[in-house]
Amino acid sequence: MVAGAAGGVGSAALQLAAQAGARVMVLASTPVKRELALALAQLTTDGHRAYPEAVESAFGADVDYTQLVKIFGAVPEGTKRCYSPAECTGIRKNTIEGAPDDKHVSMSYIERQNLTMRMQKKRFTRLSKRFENHAHMVALYTVWYNFVKLHNKHRMSPAMAAGVSDQLWSMEDVAALVEAAAPKPGKRRPYLQSFVDELPAIEP
Repeated sequence: MVAGAAGGVGSAALQLAAQAGARVMVLASTPVKRELALALAQLTTDGHRAYPEAVESAFGADVDYTQLVKIFGAVPEGTKRCYSPAECTGIRKNTIEGAPDDKHVSMSYIERQNLTMRMQKKRFTRLSKRFENHAHMVALYTVWYNFVKLHNKHRMSPAMAAGVSDQLWSMEDVAALVEAAAPKPGKRRPYLQSFVDELPAIEP
């Protein structure tokens, strides 16, 4: 799966970080931890029992953290054999760490972010044969969403709304960054020489 964090309305839902992998392991991993620790004002997760320990491992006491737990009613008769979630009858906000602002405790931004990613990237409906390719896709999508995508409401990219960039990027700009970061290819040996080098040695 993909773990990520999305900003609020003021930053036009800027996606702060994303990484592919098991959700608890991603949350506690070093690259995501460093980026989020610098950017997060507060953190909200769902009621998954593994999250408090993972958040403690990743951030310690440096984050205001709340779990938003949904309360469901009974499953209607006749629907128990198929996927039909029970009606959500309420929510419970559990403060785990720090002093989070109650009016900003919400899962809406990240859930919207997950939906947008799945609608934009059909690769999620047919998982890549290689996990590395899937991770590269997530990285490219994050850059595209933050710097290239024009936000319908704000008429600018999320990065521009957050003050991270002063202009709308193009995919040519992204491709130039990828090429600049790629290792330079070494000098190739002649094809015939490579073939000869691979031949087994013959004893006289």
